[in-house]
Amino acid sequence: MFRFRLHTLPACCAALAALAALPAAADHAALNLGGGAGSPINTESALTLPAGRWSLGWRSEYVNQGRLSDARLADSELHSTDGLWVNALVAAYGISDDFTIALRVPYVERFNAREADHHVFDHGHGAHTHTDRILDLGDPDGLGDATLFGQYRLLRAADDRTHLALLAGIKAPTGETGRHGGGERLETEFQPGSGSWDSLLGVAATHIRGALSWDVSLLYSFVNSGAQSTNLGDVFGYNLAASYRLGGARAPSPYDLERDHNWDLVMELNGEWRDREQIHGAQQADTGGNLVYLSPGLRYLHRAGWSLALSLGVPVVQDLNGTQVEPDYRVVSALNVAF
Repeated sequence: MFRFRLHTLPACCAALAALAALPAAADHAALNLGGGAGSPINTESALTLPAGRWSLGWRSEYVNQGRLSDARLADSELHSTDGLWVNALVAAYGISDDFTIALRVPYVERFNAREADHHVFDHGHGAHTHTDRILDLGDPDGLGDATLFGQYRLLRAADDRTHLALLAGIKAPTGETGRHGGGERLETEFQPGSGSWDSLLGVAATHIRGALSWDVSLLYSFVNSGAQSTNLGDVFGYNLAASYRLGGARAPSPYDLERDHNWDLVMELNGEWRDREQIHGAQQADTGGNLVYLSPGLRYLHRAGWSLALSLGVPVVQDLNGTQVEPDYRVVSALNVAF
């Protein structure tokens, strides 16, 4: 039997009126809010913080990418990076047992950004573009956009084993958008911040049975035009996770553990669809697409309220539009402390 808890929904909507952030483009971090002790490593959980409790977390995501060759970049509008590294701090507070608010602030770095150097010449036979030289744009990094989001638990089973939650957030352009490389201001897709106000909406569900926990989350980011009249494209993340507690059945709440040391084996499917980027209203062909990772991982939780997690993501679906750098693998690590 379920108990409906809708009495704080107006407060949830009112609280989500400030910050947010998501790096996006041909190379991008996952659409992820940061999770907590109750979440699998990449999939959002429907479990909320107990009332009056705080949670502080650090999350690191590194994506190693297959670089495009100089020959492929020449005479094209393509870009290439060797990798992306995003470190984010997440602070959360339980307003009630069913309503958690959190703030996520990332630091974004891209490695070995490159593109063709476009020069226009006129030798009396009409202008033409020559792009043999490849520009080294360096390793643009900086503070990314921040995210203020809320999680409201809509449904909770009487035995505390099944949960359904609403996720919502607002994105503010707090990140840096003025990074330069090759003597010019970098395009927005290379910038740490997007320069746009975006909104997020999603749901998460959790079911616990014995030692096994199932989690499903769907999250959509409605992206607007930002720096340099660039719209990086809407994002839809879809995730499924199974977590197995070694040593026996798990407690209904990750914040009320029965054993000092708890180990979880985690297996996830993490998918993400991105719309094409638009610059001054013109759609960019070599952007957007669909990507799915198979992500095995390991998580440790201590009874004192802290946890560690590590995940390796291997792409199993790479249906990207046009020509783009493709990820080779993704490593996610996380540290979370609840008090």
